[in-house]
Amino acid sequence: MAAVSAAVDAGPLIHGAGNTEAEWARCEWLQGMDGVTLPALLAGCRRLVVVAPHPDDEVLGCGGLMWTARQARMEVTVLSVSDGEACYPWMDAHVLAKTRRAELLAATATLGIEANNVHALGFPDGAVTGSETLLEDAWPRC
Repeated sequence: MAAVSAAVDAGPLIHGAGNTEAEWARCEWLQGMDGVTLPALLAGCRRLVVVAPHPDDEVLGCGGLMWTARQARMEVTVLSVSDGEACYPWMDAHVLAKTRRAELLAATATLGIEANNVHALGFPDGAVTGSETLLEDAWPRC
């Protein structure tokens, strides 16, 4: 738990287009994580909450961590901020949103995460900026 809390306090925070590779390389917290195992990272935690911009980011970014948490019988909650409906502009956004939500549930189920712990918040893909307060207000519902 201390390692996770340190990550929040140590930064660097991602703003806009994200951090450069050089900025990540300078992150002292990340440098100190070399050799830390996932079970050690999760030691002392009771719950893992993964917030992803859109479906697939949670599995691509944290799939191993979520699997490790579930193997330790830890509760895992996933919040998918948008449905990723803008990723392929040539596809019907409603069909794509429905497909990506189904894929989200299938991927998380494969990792042993119960459907009632997976929340698709439905914010407009690519238009979350300016809705931070609404996003914060969505958390207590989950």
